[in-house]
Amino acid sequence: MKVYAHCLIWNDEDYLPKLYESLEAQSFKDFAFRALDNGTSDGGAKWIQANYPNTLVARNVKNKGFAPGHNQLLQFTLDHLDSEDEDPYILLVNSDMILHEDLIQTLVDYLDANPDVGGVQPKLYRAFNRVDEGGIKEDPVQSDVLDTTGLRMKKSWRMVDRGAGQ
Repeated sequence: MKVYAHCLIWNDEDYLPKLYESLEAQSFKDFAFRALDNGTSDGGAKWIQANYPNTLVARNVKNKGFAPGHNQLLQFTLDHLDSEDEDPYILLVNSDMILHEDLIQTLVDYLDANPDVGGVQPKLYRAFNRVDEGGIKEDPVQSDVLDTTGLRMKKSWRMVDRGAGQ
């Protein structure tokens, strides 16, 4: 396996269909998707298991937090590589992301061509929910406003999103 995509879910069932549609549409196919239900109560893990039974879904009984949850997924992947020679890429995604169809391919191509690079961050654009006249929530609409292009550390060690709002 070349890429493992990890997603931490917490009461995100409404977002999962769009995320999965964008995963299925990826031009790069040599990846596995793994999800960790971080103590959710909305049925997101059940939705994944019902609609995408090949997805590995782990479950925490209670929310352990964002970083500890991702660390669990990372450790699981590292502990279960097919061989000691396997050197995969790990992509962290949020459940409310809609991936461009060439996202994984673009990131893999860049990392393969630049072995001295340890990590990459795609541009993230903000999306907005629409509500129709009857109060029904419609599919989110992607904007051309950046959410982030990665994190920047200030001298005070405070992290801020680079490019947010541009």
